[in-house]
Amino acid sequence: MNLKKIKIDNEKIISTLDVLLPFIFGMIYLIWSRYIVIGGGDDEFMRYDIARYIYDNRKLPWVDDPVLCSSNIWGISYANRPMLSFVISAVFMWISAAFGYTDEFSLMYAARLTSVLSSVVTIIFLIKISEKIGLKSRYLLPICFGLIPEFAFLSGYVNSDSLAIMSVAMTIYFWYTGLESAWDRKSIIGITISLAICMASYQNVYGFILVSGILFLFSSFIISKNGGRKFSKAFLIGLGIIAAVLVLSGWWYLRNAIHYGGDFSGREAMHRMAEQYAVPELKPSNKQSLYEQGVSVMTMLFSMGWISGSMYSVIGNFRIFEGNDVQLQIYSFLIKAVLVIIALGVIAYCVKVIRECIKHKSDKGSNIMDIHLLLGAFIVVLLSFIYSYFDDFQLAGRYIVPALIPVLIWFSRGAEYALKKFPPIVERITFLVIVIIFSSLNLMSLN
Repeated sequence: MNLKKIKIDNEKIISTLDVLLPFIFGMIYLIWSRYIVIGGGDDEFMRYDIARYIYDNRKLPWVDDPVLCSSNIWGISYANRPMLSFVISAVFMWISAAFGYTDEFSLMYAARLTSVLSSVVTIIFLIKISEKIGLKSRYLLPICFGLIPEFAFLSGYVNSDSLAIMSVAMTIYFWYTGLESAWDRKSIIGITISLAICMASYQNVYGFILVSGILFLFSSFIISKNGGRKFSKAFLIGLGIIAAVLVLSGWWYLRNAIHYGGDFSGREAMHRMAEQYAVPELKPSNKQSLYEQGVSVMTMLFSMGWISGSMYSVIGNFRIFEGNDVQLQIYSFLIKAVLVIIALGVIAYCVKVIRECIKHKSDKGSNIMDIHLLLGAFIVVLLSFIYSYFDDFQLAGRYIVPALIPVLIWFSRGAEYALKKFPPIVERITFLVIVIIFSSLNLMSLN
């Protein structure tokens, strides 16, 4: 048996799958983008208005533009949010127009390509992460994450979430490469670009910017103690990363502050416009947050179902089979099955880490990463909680989807650990069943 030839053949198969899998998911997300009705995504028309404004005027809009604010019942526009995804959408719209496709449907589908391609890049980086952490089943992580209906849904309409999720996948990958290479030039450039995209996408992933800074400083301190780059030099490099990120993306907030008289986020201007243009019941003066109503945190979390609702929603509870009891039961079962499968994998990984710590065989680098992954995921969930309690109560799983990347990293590692003592055929069959369950839920969600 020619072992060298087998090794070369395996490498060719892996190289082919590394290209084929993102292509397959690109086709899946294109199908989602065609199935989702125009305006069917969360506030899609309001988001599309920003891309359309850039397409028409070749400049960025302001949040107090009366035309944008008067076109919806909330009396606001998304012009107070970072606009990188909308700028990219406008580019695709210009390309569409260059080929003569200028009708509203064509421009909308062109704008949706930003979400499609962002999600494909996410899949690519999840494959890279799987390789970096040494998963034998390197495609379990990208396949399971890519098939989650909520992520597929986000991949099919105009939003900033898909770009934000992509930036998180990139950031985590460069965390791994940074620790592995003691933060060489490539990983420093990579983390800088990732954080710049993160800052220019959506605020719900800003926790990963903070955690990146903590990880960089902590790991640099350890590296200096082990005879590597001096911490003082690493600190200056860290300042350089911050400066580069602010130059690339921080100008957005400076622009707001200058135009809105110190209002860096543009929220005060947005509230003024909402008070002027929103329908009466949605004006800020007529709305109260749960906090202002005196609703307790525990009531929101449990009685109002924030925890359970968010858990279902982050997987993809689209309420598409109401009135059809059989299909609804199957759909509900699949959502619960996915949640249970993920939970079992995470528990298995926790058991692995605890056992290794007890036996003093733990991987310190892996433990450092796990702590920072946990902190990043926690901040994502915390920001969603804060928004629901102090601003607008929502069971919106899309805000929490970025936290699923760390969770599914642990799930994938836990699943591999739990099955390693079984024959390879058992492992393959188990992974196949998992993929079938995730795929079935994805297909049913397209209904």
